[in-house]
Amino acid sequence: MSAKLPVGQPDADDVMSPDAVQTLIPLLNRAAQELHAIGDAPTLTSYDTSRGLGDFIAKAAAKLGRGNDTDAIELYFIFAPTCDWDDSGGSLELGNKVFAQLDLLYRERALAKSRPT
Repeated sequence: MSAKLPVGQPDADDVMSPDAVQTLIPLLNRAAQELHAIGDAPTLTSYDTSRGLGDFIAKAAAKLGRGNDTDAIELYFIFAPTCDWDDSGGSLELGNKVFAQLDLLYRERALAKSRPT
């Protein structure tokens, strides 16, 4: 029997399950589409425009689909409350859904590192 984790903290088998990542990918694709629809509106982020951030999110989703999560920590901080997603005009509901999944999958790794520059 495994030790009981605090509510909201999945065990290691749940965190890296293919199902968890497969839930995240379509959410990221929706997020990229939403920002592409906003277009070249300038943002106060390192991505310059909503479209630029959408491009990064789409590429990161494609990498996740191939099993490459090298952009996971950057995604975590993009979708964290009051971060780049909000600054780029992304919808609150979709942003919260994406962040909830990212938090489930990558919280410990993200909090162990400082935000990429």
